Amino acid sequence: MDESEELLGIGAFARRVGLTPSALRFYDDCGVLRPVRVDPASGYRFYGVEQGGRGVLLRRLREAGLPLGDVRVVLDGDEAEARTMLRAHLERTRRTADTARALVEGLLRDLPMEAPEQPLGRAVIGGAELASAVRQVGPAVAAP
Repeated sequence: MDESEELLGIGAFARRVGLTPSALRFYDDCGVLRPVRVDPASGYRFYGVEQGGRGVLLRRLREAGLPLGDVRVVLDGDEAEARTMLRAHLERTRRTADTARALVEGLLRDLPMEAPEQPLGRAVIGGAELASAVRQVGPAVAAP
């Protein structure tokens, strides 16, 4: 069996591409990343080593915040469609970041001046109270 025919279980494939098994099940259900084989008796999914590149790209696109519909276009469309989709997402991301930055800067300007830091007060606990507290807390933190 050569490398292109090697099958990986869902856990091994998930580790290889940096996704969780539950994410892989979801992407299978959505038709974005289908396993090469599904055991008919157990439903266990097997992925081909050659699917690793698609899995990694899928993870990276989702980490970048690309909606699943756009991910599908990037993965399955032609190069021009993929580039158009990624440029549009980049522009949306820039606008969102600019808006968030402006809002936070405004909030910082509108906050009242910080009061000077006050020194912490001291609590004085008598010996009997401290011993009682230790007796109450000790069993809760004791090793079994």
